[in-house]
Amino acid sequence: MCPLVDHEETRYLERIKRKSKEIFQQLKESQYNMDVKGKLSRGIYEELKEWCHKPDKDLLQHFETMLKNLRCLLSGPGHTDAANNSKRSKYFLAWVAEAFTSGQHFWEVAGCDNWASGFPNDSWTRKNDVVVDLKGIFLLFCIKENNQCCLFTCSPLLPQYVKRPLSHVGVFLGHEGGVVSFVRVARSSLICNFLSCSFSSPLKPFLCSGRP
Repeated sequence: MCPLVDHEETRYLERIKRKSKEIFQQLKESQYNMDVKGKLSRGIYEELKEWCHKPDKDLLQHFETMLKNLRCLLSGPGHTDAANNSKRSKYFLAWVAEAFTSGQHFWEVAGCDNWASGFPNDSWTRKNDVVVDLKGIFLLFCIKENNQCCLFTCSPLLPQYVKRPLSHVGVFLGHEGGVVSFVRVARSSLICNFLSCSFSSPLKPFLCSGRP
C-alpha cells in the first residue's frame, strides 16, 4: 500500500475516533441533564400532588377565616362583626397611603405565614356573603398549613403554584387598561394576571397578615 494513502487513512481514523469520543461525551452530558431535569420534575410533581391532595375543607376553613377577618378589617369599626372580631383576630391591616383612580402603579409587599394583598371595590366590603361571592376584590393570598404554603387568587378563586420560598411579591396596577398583575420579585416572574378588570371606585391597596 502507498505510504501516503496509509497515512491519510490513519489520520481519517483518528478524526473519526476523536469525533466519536466527542459525541459520546455529549451524550453523557445530555443524559446527565435529562436525569437532573427528571428529578426536578418529579420533585415538583410530588409537591403539586401533596398540595392538590390536601383536604379542601382544611384550606377552605383557613380561607374563610382569613376572608372574614379581612372583610371586618376593611370595613372598619362600623362593621357588625368588627368589635367581636378584633378581640379574637391576630390579623393586621396596612394600607397604601393613597388611593388610585388612574395611571400605572407598582409596589412590593412581604407577608408572613398567612397574608393577603390586593385591593377591593367599596361594594365588596358591604356584602355579607364571604365565600361564594368574590367579585369586586382583586386579591393574592397565602395560607400556611402544616408547613405547606398554598397560594390563591380571587375573582375567581384559583390556586397558583409557586415554588417555595416566596418572600416579596410585586403588584402592578394599570388602571385605564383594567390590568392587575402579581409577580414574584426574587425571580422577576409572573404569578398571575387579572385582565379586563372593571374598577368601580378608587382603589386603595392593602396588606393583611398574621394568623387566626
